[in-house]
Amino acid sequence: MVEILLKTDQLYKHLKEEYHLSRTDILLLCVVEKLKKATLYKLDESLSVDRSLIVRRIRELEREEYIYKTKEGRCNEIHLRSKANRVIREVKNCKWSLLEEGA
Repeated sequence: MVEILLKTDQLYKHLKEEYHLSRTDILLLCVVEKLKKATLYKLDESLSVDRSLIVRRIRELEREEYIYKTKEGRCNEIHLRSKANRVIREVKNCKWSLLEEGA
């Protein structure tokens, strides 16, 4: 369990630094990708999240970043989705799986 927690913290730290996402954003991206068809996601013993809330939050994040980035002229929607996909791929390729322990 300690090893899993250590890997978790290392993964979050890397993703936060590399992609400038919060821990919540990373969790949401991972959960939506990993369990799209489920109606309830269980991340751990203390946190269950309804799919509709996750999807709504992802859309809010996308909209916020899309508006901010286009005003700044640095990014577009395709870039945003590409960033999300890179994060998801990196999590999938990690030996530690975000949801296996709590599922």
